[in-house]
Amino acid sequence: HLSFKQKYGRIECRCTLPEEVGSWPAFWMWGESWPPEIDIFEVYGGKKGKTGNIQEINLHYGSNEDGTKTQMTPWKIKIDDLKFINIIFHEYAIEWTPKKIEFFIDGIKVFRYSRKDILDKYFNTDNVNMGIIINNGIDEKFVDKNNKNYYSSFLVDYVRAYQIL
Repeated sequence: HLSFKQKYGRIECRCTLPEEVGSWPAFWMWGESWPPEIDIFEVYGGKKGKTGNIQEINLHYGSNEDGTKTQMTPWKIKIDDLKFINIIFHEYAIEWTPKKIEFFIDGIKVFRYSRKDILDKYFNTDNVNMGIIINNGIDEKFVDKNNKNYYSSFLVDYVRAYQIL
């Protein structure tokens, strides 16, 4: 059960990203049922840690007949280690209106999604209210299972949600 839900607005999080091997931090939104899902970011540490990191923005919005997800992955970028080391905070945000979903990093718009048929069918329906989820998953296939002292540092300074009228 989600304790906070919102439809439309500006959602932002100021955080650091972990640099540990196998880390999988994410800042995303999900409703009471799936679809839809908005991944404001997912970062895959992979087997090399920070040097292997790929940051993704994803919009998940349906299922194919075989049960697989239908999605839009409009933005995938290899992270510059010097700009995104785990001691530097960055702000990640979306602005979601009935006509568009825009994604920002440190105030710079990196992507805009405005396909009306998909927005109206999945993101603009009356029952779409989404909660905010922030998590730091661990991809176990890249972590040394013998290391009992493994940790991954994902620091969050703030999360803010604004309603856009």
